[in-house]
Amino acid sequence: MSDKVLVIDYSLLGEAIRAQRIRLHMTQAILAEKVLCETSHLSRVETGQQRPSLDLLFRLAIVMDMSLDEVLKIQASEDTELRNMWFRLNELSPVARKALSALLKEILGLL
Repeated sequence: MSDKVLVIDYSLLGEAIRAQRIRLHMTQAILAEKVLCETSHLSRVETGQQRPSLDLLFRLAIVMDMSLDEVLKIQASEDTELRNMWFRLNELSPVARKALSALLKEILGLL
């Protein structure tokens, strides 16, 4: 059995979907209609508030001409320490995540 852990960052997934939708000059309503879901559901997926079904991910990939890797933003890690940190980060409150994100951006000079 592989030590790799696949992690889906649903915020990045939503950002990728939104960015591609905008590149394609589609509104949420148009994309939702094309992938057979409610506009409100697509909105929650784009903001990372809701996890899309695998079926929806396939439809999004097809309609938006993206590979599933691009849609999912899958990350694989063999590093146990990194994997453990990832799981701990997912347990943080939204406020703590935002504070940590700001700190990391400042450290990395991405501001």
